[in-house]
Amino acid sequence: MRSIVGFLNSGRERKKMEIQNFRKTLECLNFRKSKKPMALFISALFIMSALSFFDTSATQVEAATSVLNTFGDTKVETQIDEMPTGWISAIKFTAQEDGIVSKLTYYCSGASVGKTKCFVYNSDSHGSPNQLIASSSEVGVTTVSMWRDYPVPPFDVVEGATYWLAFMGNVKLYTPIASGIANQWSWTGSGSLAYPNAPSSFVEGGFSNYKGSIYVTYTPTSAVLPDALTPSSTPTPTPTQTPTPTPTATPTPTATPTPTATPTSLKLNSIVVEHLSTDFLNIGSSTQQTILNNMVAGNVKIVFVQVGQWKQTSGTVSINCFYSSSQFSTFINTMHSKGIAVYAWIMAAYGQANPVSIATSGERTQAVNVAVNFVKTYGFDGVMDDLYEGMARGCTDSNYVSFANALGTAMHNAGKKASCALFGQYATNYPLLYGGITTMDYIQPMFYSNIAANPSAVADVLINLLLPKSSCPILAGFFESSTYSLATQLNAIGHPTNSKFAGVSPYSLVTMKTNDWTALTAWSK
Repeated sequence: MRSIVGFLNSGRERKKMEIQNFRKTLECLNFRKSKKPMALFISALFIMSALSFFDTSATQVEAATSVLNTFGDTKVETQIDEMPTGWISAIKFTAQEDGIVSKLTYYCSGASVGKTKCFVYNSDSHGSPNQLIASSSEVGVTTVSMWRDYPVPPFDVVEGATYWLAFMGNVKLYTPIASGIANQWSWTGSGSLAYPNAPSSFVEGGFSNYKGSIYVTYTPTSAVLPDALTPSSTPTPTPTQTPTPTPTATPTPTATPTPTATPTSLKLNSIVVEHLSTDFLNIGSSTQQTILNNMVAGNVKIVFVQVGQWKQTSGTVSINCFYSSSQFSTFINTMHSKGIAVYAWIMAAYGQANPVSIATSGERTQAVNVAVNFVKTYGFDGVMDDLYEGMARGCTDSNYVSFANALGTAMHNAGKKASCALFGQYATNYPLLYGGITTMDYIQPMFYSNIAANPSAVADVLINLLLPKSSCPILAGFFESSTYSLATQLNAIGHPTNSKFAGVSPYSLVTMKTNDWTALTAWSK
């Protein structure tokens, strides 16, 4: 094949020389004075035929390298996956032939205007996204659902090999999904990944049986002459020479999907560490090591640690810290070594001394700044705010919605995560609270004594009242009960493979019994 390409190249050089000779001939013949029009017409036909031979040959070479195919999911699926920031998801597909990839195309929308990137991973022998092999250009996203192209530096794919097509953003992303093959979808991040830094591999990632609307465009190797694969020869043409193949379902702009049906890919085993003992924050203690082992076995990805309490004295908002900086540092480093993110749970309680007021914009801003500075100072990954339970009476639900949205925005701007707990006995204005709070990564209902004693009632409220109203993912919270075991409570919301909730947050972690850990571990698998 190389000798053929060489022949064509040398032919192009001869073509240039012959064109010059033809021009000289034409000048000598001088058409205007010629007495032999038929002979000149025949000569002209010969010239045109000679030129068309070389033009056609050149066109054939160019056309051979402009054939474009795709693999992946080119259909706009009907279910919706919601992925918060700090995560990355990947969907695996098999290449049908050898080729050179030029771009990815991903159908998505964002909760707001933001940025996205796509990535490609190889699969290791265990079926996980193992090696990052390509990163796309950054592409903007809006609340409009549509196909978006993500150019990548050209790279080879091999027939029969598995590739993971991944995506992440700096805003919450919505992706159309459908049932796929076993373990086709994987995710990782624990809400702690900093966009746009994709991990080199998916360590301790989760799996589900879904596929999503994303595919690659490539040029088959069989359609490319070998010389076109080398830098010194004709480069692979860009996909703009031929329109991108039309997906099987024509994309149409749609309204931003609601997160009421959180798919499996967002399942999260969050843990609330409540009423800690000092031993638990001491890495050398057997108590903490036992709980840490149980966390790993239970696939725990986030821990909410009660670190201090809100207070306000003489108009100044602050946090009464329960532990020392060194205790926090040791605990956070230990959790991070196991891939577990740590959120600072800032407590509050009704009737407490020096309650915090967020009645005015200035007071809300002060409280937001205090929380952000606390999280940044001690190195936490995010915050769990409990101010709603203990804010000064007279503060309204509307005040808290304004505060929570300001807190979520400020935390995200600082590269941190934000969540809040809404005490069930007070948080009964579901449309305002759960619908009005839009910037939190998670909202955690705290039902406690009013309805949490009945797991079926918990599930009923979550499914019929909160999920339809909430603008953010909901963590299903449970607490230690002498009447209902944790296994019974978990059973009420269903297994993670079919549950609509973002995860589970058992309270009173330190006092969880062996059978509770067993139930949690079984539930998370």
